[in-house]
Amino acid sequence: MKDYLLITWFVGTFCHLVFYFLGFNYLVADRHLIIAIGNTLPVLHIIINSLYIDALRSHVMLKKWYLYSSLLISYCAVFYYLSSSGSISQDGVVLVFSSGAPAWSYFVNPSFLLVYLFTGIYIIRSLRVYELNLKSIYSSNVFTSAQWLGYWFWSYILASSLIIGFVLMTDFDLLSTNTACIFVSAVLSLQIFLVGQLGVANNFTFPDASDEFTKYRSSGLKEEKKDDLTTALHSYILDSKPYLNPSLSLQDLSRSMDLPPYQISQLINETLATNFFDLINGYRVEEFKEKVIDPKYSNLSLLGIAFECGFKSKSGFYKIFKRSTGMTPTEYKKLIK
Repeated sequence: MKDYLLITWFVGTFCHLVFYFLGFNYLVADRHLIIAIGNTLPVLHIIINSLYIDALRSHVMLKKWYLYSSLLISYCAVFYYLSSSGSISQDGVVLVFSSGAPAWSYFVNPSFLLVYLFTGIYIIRSLRVYELNLKSIYSSNVFTSAQWLGYWFWSYILASSLIIGFVLMTDFDLLSTNTACIFVSAVLSLQIFLVGQLGVANNFTFPDASDEFTKYRSSGLKEEKKDDLTTALHSYILDSKPYLNPSLSLQDLSRSMDLPPYQISQLINETLATNFFDLINGYRVEEFKEKVIDPKYSNLSLLGIAFECGFKSKSGFYKIFKRSTGMTPTEYKKLIK
């Protein structure tokens, strides 16, 4: 599903580029279906962004799909009706309302702002939930994945603002249509490039972070059993050191301990008052503290020792160590000498 949504976004962006090209060259007039689809496309971008994050969270809401589909079809139908009835015409990329246009038609484009507002609020909230879910399931690369999705969302907001600005500038004769077409094409192309870089940085995948792992269902864990399992969890981690695996996930730990993932998540969150990400990286920090004073590792750099302890990247290691100890690894090494 994620891949199909991403493909749809790329196709939609390409169609948007084609629409602007036709519009800037005054080739859209009287083509009612193109006018309808082209003016509906701005809503498609933010909707796909919202659905993509939902797919990562395995947060399927059929009502939401119906709502978004109905919204897109309704906008398309409204623009088609207004164009075919002569209420609006396409002058380049600017919609011009006729003197006989119904009063309600003037609220169609401004209503986009409400769609952006409510969908944007939902996306920001979903990004926060997604990051929390990542911390409940994975022990590395949490910050990178969540940040890149945020960049995608804000890049769309910035791109939309720039495009609106360029279109208005042509309307007031501050830019030639050819120059504006180049700028708009550059903005949309840059956004595609940045999302492509996002894909490369994440091997063209984002980790799934299902909401199911943060729900404990009816686990039936009694307090005394929680204490026993928590002790067993600590013992297993200290003895087997699974945190040395840079890609350790909640599912990996679940298979090793033969416990359901949601039970381990419940133990970590309720009994230990932390999350999987912070718990595992806390052990890695302690392992680093032991190794940094061990003569056996004196030939390794601080980053080399960090990798031996299960950290996956330099930025992640420095951020986690500073948050845990209040100092950088270099400052810590000087302190213990």
